Amino acid sequence: MLRRMGRPSAGLTAVIFTRCKPALKELIEKERKRVQKENPHRPVSEADIVRRILYKHFKEKSDDNG
Repeated sequence: MLRRMGRPSAGLTAVIFTRCKPALKELIEKERKRVQKENPHRPVSEADIVRRILYKHFKEKSDDNG
């Protein structure tokens, strides 16, 4: 069972971590490389990368609707 957290996307983040398909792993790896290129001295956790991907996805959805 997933532990409830404050962020609405926390449950979705946990699902992505536990049921990650190869395509999602590839997407995470591409985003990690892009973030490391921007700032190579700051290590980024996988959770931060997933949050960035989710944020972009939900932002695009809201832009399409509004």
